[in-house]
Amino acid sequence: MGKLSHVIASDITDRQSGSNKVSGSPGNAYQGLDLGSRSATAIFLYSFSGGTEHGTTLGEVKRSATTMENPSSVVAEAVDQLKWKLFYLQSVNEKLFFSNQPNLNRILLNQMENIEPAQIHK
Repeated sequence: MGKLSHVIASDITDRQSGSNKVSGSPGNAYQGLDLGSRSATAIFLYSFSGGTEHGTTLGEVKRSATTMENPSSVVAEAVDQLKWKLFYLQSVNEKLFFSNQPNLNRILLNQMENIEPAQIHK
């Protein structure tokens, strides 16, 4: 259960989690609705269901994370941002799910962010 709690903390519940960063991104007209956290939580719940098929579609996330105060298209924008910000969110064959394996795209972006411009020119 230790690895699973790390997934939850780093991507969903921690103050500095990727979903909280998406929810509070500057210029987000729907900041108070926590769409990043709501969407990530919905995906997480579908990821570890008791059934044989794990994961969810964007349509299911929209239905789960949307409220009467916001259009569902904003949830789609939040999910797109989550794909780049979360370490453990996977997207395979139109299905979104959390895994205990890191997302390779996010690892690559993290490494690229840590390279200083001066190092590129060497």
